[in-house]
Amino acid sequence: AYEKSVHTKELLLYRSQTISNSELTIIRDNVGQLLSLNSFVSTTVNQETAQGFRVSGSSFGKSVLFCIRVNPDNLVNPKPYADIS
Repeated sequence: AYEKSVHTKELLLYRSQTISNSELTIIRDNVGQLLSLNSFVSTTVNQETAQGFRVSGSSFGKSVLFCIRVNPDNLVNPKPYADIS
């Protein structure tokens, strides 16, 4: 069940995704910088769960595991996010 909550501590989230080689280059060149996403993104707090979604051998690009740190104190114009587990 969804329960509205206020996150006061840093969250470490994981997401597996296949991205193009050009996208990977851009991300590698900007490690530690702000990454803006224009769509819904599902994540998990469990790294093994995220790795279970990795696809190997894709002709589209590279399968990557994102480790995403969300610090509520540093959010500027935050967008809604929720734990729906």
